[in-house]
Amino acid sequence: MEVLAPALSQLKSLTSLEVANDDIHDAGVTHITSALMKLPGLTRLSLDGAGLSDAGLETLAAALPYLPALTHLSLTKNIFGDRGATALAHAVKQLPSLCVLRWSFLTLHICCAYNLVG
Repeated sequence: MEVLAPALSQLKSLTSLEVANDDIHDAGVTHITSALMKLPGLTRLSLDGAGLSDAGLETLAAALPYLPALTHLSLTKNIFGDRGATALAHAVKQLPSLCVLRWSFLTLHICCAYNLVG
């Protein structure tokens, strides 16, 4: 991801990015978030099975407001918990175009899950 991130930021017309089942982990997401912030036309982002923990999701959540066209976000098969989900809940409220948010295989406390949908 460290090598890919600078190239990603040059793809100004990129609308879809799938980095699925790649185990980029938190360090990898740190590298690509700076690139994501330069892609306001991105409509679909999939980080399924990327190995994101709470820290990685917090990093990603900070970049999401820079993606106003994002309509689909998929984060299935990651390992984040309540802290990451809370950061995500705050970030998606700033994404008016988002219509699909996918996540599964997570264990969240009920109050955290409520923050995501409430």
